[in-house]
Amino acid sequence: LAALNTAPIAAAVAALHLTMSDSCPVAPGRPCDTPSILADVVGLTSARLARLDLGVCLLLAARGEAAVLHATGGYLGYSEAQPLHRAAGWWCAGQSALHSLAYFFFYLRAGGAASLWQACFPAPLPDGSLNRLGLVNFMGVVAIAVCGPLALSALPLVRRRCYHAFQRRHM
Repeated sequence: LAALNTAPIAAAVAALHLTMSDSCPVAPGRPCDTPSILADVVGLTSARLARLDLGVCLLLAARGEAAVLHATGGYLGYSEAQPLHRAAGWWCAGQSALHSLAYFFFYLRAGGAASLWQACFPAPLPDGSLNRLGLVNFMGVVAIAVCGPLALSALPLVRRRCYHAFQRRHM
């Protein structure tokens, strides 16, 4: 699972020179600098990995005959899948945080606080039209706000002392 989550990011960063373009996605027609492109590549790769980790995490948590565990013919039970579920959950939270930080840096570097505000919140565009990018990215802001307390309650020290709080946030 560790190699699955680190190798794609390392490969994307290593191939960074292949993704250089003369058009910045935030300011079309203006070239992006290397740190901005690096943040964009890392942000995009980490988002895809977070989705993969979330899928693994949810598949391993499912119970009943629809569960992946049922397909193993009884060789893999819920208690055996729990460590992998936990690892996939932590990788998902980590990749989500990396994605958020990369794009926070990307939009801040591209146009300062105004660019960050417009890209991450559904504020109306200057021409009055719907800010689709801000609306989509705002869902990510909400997701990281929900994921943060979930991850904090899943820390082993917190989970052992306040299992009921962890369980309520988890379900």
